[in-house]
Formats: sequence, structure tokens, C-alpha cells
Amino acid sequence: VCIIHDPTSVAERGVLSLKALRLSDAFVAFYKNNTFTTEQIHKAGLQLDSIFEEIPLHVHNSALVSALMSTLAPAPELMSNADSDRLNLDASAQLEKNVEFLIDNLDDLSREAAVINQWQRQNMRNNQARMAFLAKRRAENAARRAAGEEPLPEDDGPMGRGSGPEPTRLSAYLIANEMNTFCNGIHSLTSGTLKKLSLASYLHGPSAENK
Repeated sequence: VCIIHDPTSVAERGVLSLKALRLSDAFVAFYKNNTFTTEQIHKAGLQLDSIFEEIPLHVHNSALVSALMSTLAPAPELMSNADSDRLNLDASAQLEKNVEFLIDNLDDLSREAAVINQWQRQNMRNNQARMAFLAKRRAENAARRAAGEEPLPEDDGPMGRGSGPEPTRLSAYLIANEMNTFCNGIHSLTSGTLKKLSLASYLHGPSAENK
């Protein structure tokens, strides 16, 4: 189990951000029994959001801490019902961090894609060489049979040389999952800010018209 803490949420919004994540049973079973190739991933129907699962996390204070907090609590007359922090429209700090992490992951994903693309190009060239060799060898064997000679084997030459195993997609899959998390965070921040902006625009609208 991995516990994730976001200190920027505490510093910027005063919200304790904790998550408990673990690998899903489906991902663990796939990891044990399969290799991370494109064919195996599609066959298993493995999705980005099925790699991790979130575990409910509950934070409790001890009795001594609760007693201490009650003694440190401000007097009722000093407390106010005004919670203006909820109307804060500036989410640029968190948004900037999410975009920065997303760009870093894009660079990592580009490097993984370059490795896979290089293997695919090499595999295509090898397949073309095999097909050309096989066509030539079959034509040659047809001529040898017509001449009463023994045919040559068709499994030597480029037929025996491959481009190696397909590179694992595990790193690319994990990077894509992390990018999906950052995209969801950006969507959450922007949607919340847009709602506040809509509310602020509505509140300022009538006063502006009266002027």
C-alpha cells in the first residue's frame, strides 16, 4: 500500500490531501502471467484506470490530541462564520505544478514511444527481407526440382534472424496512467475555478447594471 501526500494542498488551500493506493488484483494477475506487449494488453482488456485502486483512508486523532485541540480552540466570540477562502479564484500554483508534471511525463512517454517505433520499423524491415528471401528461395527450388536436384532449405538466411522480442509496454503504461491522473487533477481544478468565476460574474452582474 502506498500513501500519497500532497503538501501543496495544505500550503495553498489548507486541505489535508492523503490517498492510499495499491495495485489492483487484475493488474497483479496480468503482471504474473503475461508480458506487456500490445497483443497481450488488448487481449486482457487492461485499462489505464485498472492499474491502481484507491483504498478508503480514515485519519483519527488520539484522545490526548483531541483534548489538546479542544484547549487550543479559539473562543466562540472570536470565531466567524465567514469562510472567504472558499471563494479564492486563484488556483494557478497547483495548476502550474500539474501542467509541469504532465510535460515531464510527455517527454518520458515520447522516449518510450521512440523505442517502440524503432523496434516496429526494424521488425517491418526484417519481415520484408524474409518475404523477399522466401520468394527467391522458392523460385530457386522450383528450378532445382525441375532439374532433378535437391531443393535448398527455406529456413536459413534472413528467415532465422529476427528483430528481437517486442519491448515491454510496462513503463509506457505506467507513464500514461500518471498522465491520466494529472489530467484529472487539471480538470478538477479548472472546473472548480470556472464555477467560482461563474458565481462571481453572476454576483457582480446586477450591481454593474444598476450603476
